[in-house]
Amino acid sequence: MNMTSDFLSEGLVRELMSDKLHVLEYENRDLLGRSAAHTVADIMRRTIDEKGRVRMVFASAMSQTDFLKYLGEEPDIDWTKVYAFHLDDYKEFPPDHEQSFSRFLIDRLFNRVEGVNFFPINSQASDPEDECRRYSSLLKEAPIDIMILGIGESGHLAFIDPSYCDFNDPAIFKTSQLDKETFEQLVHDGCFETVDEVPKSAYTMTVSACLSGLFTIIIVPTALKAKSIKAVVEGPITTQVPASILQKKGNAWLLIDKDSGQLLSK
Repeated sequence: MNMTSDFLSEGLVRELMSDKLHVLEYENRDLLGRSAAHTVADIMRRTIDEKGRVRMVFASAMSQTDFLKYLGEEPDIDWTKVYAFHLDDYKEFPPDHEQSFSRFLIDRLFNRVEGVNFFPINSQASDPEDECRRYSSLLKEAPIDIMILGIGESGHLAFIDPSYCDFNDPAIFKTSQLDKETFEQLVHDGCFETVDEVPKSAYTMTVSACLSGLFTIIIVPTALKAKSIKAVVEGPITTQVPASILQKKGNAWLLIDKDSGQLLSK
């Protein structure tokens, strides 16, 4: 499936490649979100037509809000045939907490559509290892058709921060600790008022699992991400920038805006 032509041309500033990774820069985050939603919806419809269902993994972050808004407005998607998972969530966190990642997706998308099959992480599981096995099993039942990712200020993927990054990790889903830079990002995003309020550990898909999608769309707006985008697109592949491994991912499209792409070579 040739995807490039399926992205919206409105507001598209430039396209470039970083090894196998397609990079599309848009004028602003609104146009980025519209284009991502348009393309993801198209893949969803075609996958449902071909397979009878579509399996998706969603990122939960403020960078995703425009995309989720517009995806919920896309017509002719049979959400009863959508099987949705999420990348990560805070460990030991109430699912109804306003900063819960499952609630983030429910509030911004799943409550706006009818019949979606959503499989949330049980962040309050009494046995974290058992929860990792349960969620790993769900993810492995069949291929993930569409993987939606973000990239953190430290270049992290999901909740795999540089200090804990292992490109060869055989696990699919695990618990992990968070780095100081991630604490700070969550404060920048307005999720918490101070770093002391940020949970120190999380459930997360591993880097290898993040690379498993048949189609991967990475959504990264705002100037706060400019440094990490520079490192991901133009730097070496290194565990110090976990998302740099995306350079080796085929069928992957990184969507940025002019603010997040401002440090890239012109």
